[in-house]
Amino acid sequence: MAKKKHPGGRPTRYHQTYHPKLVELLARLGFSDQEAADYLGISKATFYNWRKKYKQFLDSIKKGKDSIDDQVENALAKKALGFREKAIKIFHYQGQIITKEYEEYYPPDVGAICFWLKNRRRDRWKDRWDVNVNGDFNVMNYDIPVTDEEKKEAIEQLKLFMRRDDEV
Repeated sequence: MAKKKHPGGRPTRYHQTYHPKLVELLARLGFSDQEAADYLGISKATFYNWRKKYKQFLDSIKKGKDSIDDQVENALAKKALGFREKAIKIFHYQGQIITKEYEEYYPPDVGAICFWLKNRRRDRWKDRWDVNVNGDFNVMNYDIPVTDEEKKEAIEQLKLFMRRDDEV
């Protein structure tokens, strides 16, 4: 009878029912891969090996990250568009505490708008533009006919503006 060959290596600490549930929860809480590995008491390399080896583990990570990513995306959209939210104002008047419910308005946030557009509409809102200038320089690539009268008016407006700027 031939001896069975030993598989070698240390037995895995991976538990097929416990670890996928735990890693999904960690991902939902916003843990990075490194933080999740630290919490599980394993190296980052082991974490990535488990992702490759155990499909359920990888699927759980994706499911958890998708959940929090959706929440953040919704919050960003809400902040970019502006919103109203119920709030409570607490007053102290003649020894009594008075509460008053009201609706707080949060206006659209320019930073959230920029972030959203730069990521969702890259073709029109990117920060970096590759510009190749050969020959004539046209700022907007539009030929807008301007009459002599409009040019004079613009020059007068500019002079007026510069005078006001000098006075300040």
